[in-house]
Amino acid sequence: MTTADPGLPEAFAAATRRGATAREVLRAGAVFILLAAMLVGFTVAQPAFIGINNLMSILQAVSVVAILGTGVTVTLAVGGFDLSIGAVAASSVMA
Repeated sequence: MTTADPGLPEAFAAATRRGATAREVLRAGAVFILLAAMLVGFTVAQPAFIGINNLMSILQAVSVVAILGTGVTVTLAVGGFDLSIGAVAASSVMA
């Protein structure tokens, strides 16, 4: 039997349970720490970044990709493989 590398939630929970070192916690939450640092950096560089208008613009820009990504995730989760995502994305632009 092989052991797989635990995912982020399991690794993070295990690291905080056993009194983990700062390095283990940093490794487990590196993506979230990087995301928070980018948010702070962009807000400091351009105060309008955190404004409602800009956030709505960002959400509108990524909405199609997020919806398509959710569909692909479900397909992969049930063991399928779908190559039609490019055609669906192209069709959604025409609608």
